[in-house]
Amino acid sequence: MEVNQNSTSMTRYDNKSYMAPMLYMSGFIEYYLWEDICNEKYAQIVAYKVGRNNISLVETAYFFSIKKYNHGGVFLNNVLGLDINLNQKKIENIKIIFMLKAVLQHYNQLAIE
Repeated sequence: MEVNQNSTSMTRYDNKSYMAPMLYMSGFIEYYLWEDICNEKYAQIVAYKVGRNNISLVETAYFFSIKKYNHGGVFLNNVLGLDINLNQKKIENIKIIFMLKAVLQHYNQLAIE
């Protein structure tokens, strides 16, 4: 399954900021939900918090297709995200991959339609 390259714009699904617990360590991941013109949802990881430290990822905050990665397929050298210009990029940062796994797990617990 390919990432939807026909997306010409993204809009926030709602105005909420979600907090997913990190996997394998204490802390939280802040993410937003977005929707493209085909109503496909995307997660955008914008920050993570460990202890009192809040680390922003806004400059490298990729959009990840929930449909594509929701039920597996989140592996090193297998994850593609859309950058701020909606260009497809291969994600090779293991920290981002673990964060994406945590976000998807949290998303599924929320059961957002």
